[in-house]
Amino acid sequence: MDTVSACAECVEGYSPNPHCRDCHRTWTRHSEAHCTTCCNHFSSDHGFDLHLAPVRGEDACFDPATIVRSDGTMMFEILERNHGPVWRVADSREHPFATSGEPLNGVNSAGAEL
Repeated sequence: MDTVSACAECVEGYSPNPHCRDCHRTWTRHSEAHCTTCCNHFSSDHGFDLHLAPVRGEDACFDPATIVRSDGTMMFEILERNHGPVWRVADSREHPFATSGEPLNGVNSAGAEL
């Protein structure tokens, strides 16, 4: 039989911040969401919702590392934060301030013509 030491939050039964009793993760950002089924941690409720899909009438968790959009790009990217890895929805739009390619309108960030 495997024995796992309980963390202080579980032993004391109180944590001032949200805490998962399965993976013993504690987080402080109220905008984040944690799945108590698969213990993946998301930067938003929206990301949490995207990792769920109905299977036989009930929500099932899908591994965020394997979810791909219809255009073939990855749905999520992972960030390393002080309290552990966090999945966030990857922005698939081309950023208007991308560093590769030609400058927009031939003007630099200070407004000088190039």
